Amino acid sequence: MILTYRYRLLPLKSQHRALERLCAAQREWYNAALWERIDCYWKTGKARTYMDQCKRVDRLPPRPIRMGELPANLQRWTLKRLDDAFQGFFRRLKARNGKAGFPRFRGKGRWEAFGFAEFTGIRFDGKRLRFAGMPGGLIVHLHRELPEHADIRSCVFRQDGSGWFVCLQIAVPTPEKRAIATVIVVDLGLEVFSYCSDKAEIPNPRIARRAEKELRRPAARAIPLPARQSSPP
Repeated sequence: MILTYRYRLLPLKSQHRALERLCAAQREWYNAALWERIDCYWKTGKARTYMDQCKRVDRLPPRPIRMGELPANLQRWTLKRLDDAFQGFFRRLKARNGKAGFPRFRGKGRWEAFGFAEFTGIRFDGKRLRFAGMPGGLIVHLHRELPEHADIRSCVFRQDGSGWFVCLQIAVPTPEKRAIATVIVVDLGLEVFSYCSDKAEIPNPRIARRAEKELRRPAARAIPLPARQSSPP
């Protein structure tokens, strides 16, 4: 079972510029891969697959930055995202449910993420993320601990209006299904919170009643200041 843990990043100014540069580079990489697929189909009538494009990484122009400076998994994640878009297009085309929605080129306002298809080419020491193309270690705000001996499979960096975040996909063992010995029917009530088929009753918490005293408490009155006396002439 794969779980996703989302954490806020605390980048420096130079790291923030690097994240934006990497995100813009992957957007142009996506557009270049999309054009390569379209151009190949027009010229040969054959479609490029995800594996074809992974093998021909160096032949996909344009390259806004030298792709050799970046981990290969970073580029494969973007190509996989394009392949998922094509798979969805073919699925909708086969189902004939409305418009199929051919994959479109992405503008600056329609691309806010990049990631690693596999957790290689990147290191996480429990506090910082380090990978090629990022100056220094990228601080991760761990507001909750990762599972012990967590097996990180992949990660995605995403930007929204409040900043940058990283989503870590972690493999955890699937919990065993518990055997069900008895079945209980629960019905919401009026006098009590709920009734159970085994004749048990769950009382109403009455949160509003318990908060009445706090609600009735008057606000603190402002203490009037004494009037300022005028000095005698």
